[in-house]
Amino acid sequence: MDAKVISLVQGTEEWKLFRELGCGSSESSVLMGLNKYETLLSLYLRKIKSPLYVPKEINEAMMHGTNSEAGIRDIINLESGTNFQPVCLIHKDKDCIRSSMDGLD
Repeated sequence: MDAKVISLVQGTEEWKLFRELGCGSSESSVLMGLNKYETLLSLYLRKIKSPLYVPKEINEAMMHGTNSEAGIRDIINLESGTNFQPVCLIHKDKDCIRSSMDGLD
């Protein structure tokens, strides 16, 4: 993907806004009809900030995944000699296409 790197820290309010203003990798499975946890209608209602949207509750598995990212990335970098770092990307021509990567080298 031809993309511009956007300098954001994951988890910040600016990062959350970045994700709200387009569709990213997390939503691609919903757009393709392959996500068993979210429907296209639910994604649409979320993106338009509809009062009909019911947010998913953050569960223990989701928290564990988020809390483990940095440590796992450090282990992979150490063992493989890579330098994966979190990065946000935005398509160079279509700014609605975005991605918040947990690690890119």
